[in-house]
Amino acid sequence: MLKPKAKPPPGLDACQPEEKDAPNSTSTTPNRQNNKRKKEHTMTGANKTDRKQSTSWLKRQEERKKMEAIKLLEREIREKEEEEKRAKVEKIMARKAKLKEKERLERLSLKLSQKKLLRMKRREGRTKKIAG
Repeated sequence: MLKPKAKPPPGLDACQPEEKDAPNSTSTTPNRQNNKRKKEHTMTGANKTDRKQSTSWLKRQEERKKMEAIKLLEREIREKEEEEKRAKVEKIMARKAKLKEKERLERLSLKLSQKKLLRMKRREGRTKKIAG
């Protein structure tokens, strides 16, 4: 027959299995928790932040920030110069367009004045056909 199970002691929960004593306490497998390497790359985050950063790294960071600021200023200056150059070119192009329009209007007015003179001559009867 089966023996009834004994009640667990008051400190243990009924759902947790009882811990059994190891049959062979002098096993050849090492305890992994005690065998961990104690190196910096395995340290926790708090230990890593306690270390002081090297001065060369800080200097390089400062130089990078300075170089970024210099590059930003150079870029702004370059953009400003390009904008001034673009404005100058636009001004020249506008001046040339204005001159072309003025010449076109002069030619048109000259042509119209010639036609007007020709009409007046015809009215007076002094065309080439009549005079010639």
